[in-house]
Amino acid sequence: ALAFNGGKDATVMLHLVRACTAGFLAMEHGEGWAADCDAKGTKMAVACAYFVDGSAFKELEDFVLEMESECSLSVLRVQGGYKEGCRKVTEELE
Repeated sequence: ALAFNGGKDATVMLHLVRACTAGFLAMEHGEGWAADCDAKGTKMAVACAYFVDGSAFKELEDFVLEMESECSLSVLRVQGGYKEGCRKVTEELE
């Protein structure tokens, strides 16, 4: 999973994850595999956590939704910001 808040650093990390996935699939199955598809051609969703603290601009929220759609992201929206969100997710996994 990737923490994705729509910022520049997170967007670079998202594209690096997708590029590495495409490279791995190309090594395993030959060239021509899409970055977001598995060996059967099924869309693979990159798991992302989006920590919502209520202070994000509308444009940022729109960008996260756009990336979710364009990059086949599976976005878990966690209320409470990063620190509180990590605590909530950790408690749920225990």
